[in-house]
Amino acid sequence: MSAIDIEFKMTDKQNSISFFKNVRHLLVILALSNLHISLLQPALAQASSDAQVNQIRMSLMLLDAKIRSAPSAEAYFMRGSANAALGKNEAAEADFALAESLKYSTNLFEFYEKRGSNYLVLKKNEEAIAPLTKALALKPSDPSCLINRAAAYFELARYKEALADAQKAVKLYSQSSAAQQLVGTCYLKTGQYQSALPYLNQAVELEPRNFEALHYRGLAYQKLGKNELANKDFAEALAKGYAPGKTFEEVN
Repeated sequence: MSAIDIEFKMTDKQNSISFFKNVRHLLVILALSNLHISLLQPALAQASSDAQVNQIRMSLMLLDAKIRSAPSAEAYFMRGSANAALGKNEAAEADFALAESLKYSTNLFEFYEKRGSNYLVLKKNEEAIAPLTKALALKPSDPSCLINRAAAYFELARYKEALADAQKAVKLYSQSSAAQQLVGTCYLKTGQYQSALPYLNQAVELEPRNFEALHYRGLAYQKLGKNELANKDFAEALAKGYAPGKTFEEVN
């Protein structure tokens, strides 16, 4: 048994509580995460600096030791959160599943939100809906969950449900480029091209690097017969490296 294993052999409840409190402090960066898709802010699950990456790696080391000596639902959930923040999404889902099997109950909203968001990163859109719906049952006005569930519905071509969630998110958090884009693209996908424009305009205004929204606005202009404006948007999006199928985070 290593020294670190011995260190984390908890002898009482107070020590265990203290351990998780300290690790939560190390994982404060996870507040940025809600998702990789950058739904509320561009940069969900990926750490944005070397210092943050090192902080999360340190938390993983502590959690690995804790799980070896005294596995618990809380430890698996927190390790899953750390793995998700580092982009290790398959490992994160394995940990979330173990936390669920051990009846994790400390913060169910956070659990459902993170698991649903992680499914979204894994492109498991159908699986993402159930935990996000459970999270919204606990906090119906959480814009991040609304945007993430809207994104899952959108990828499944369930545009009516996606639009309803995205519109709620816009009302709650009008400064989200992602939410504005989702409303606009839902209108675009359902043939409501004129209705799409104000939202896509706002998405681009809020986040000039959102070249995906710029591309979709070009499509809306094209459908409305405004080819000069459409070509301008397409050219600008392509000049910045956007290609259909890529999110704007991937081209920056």
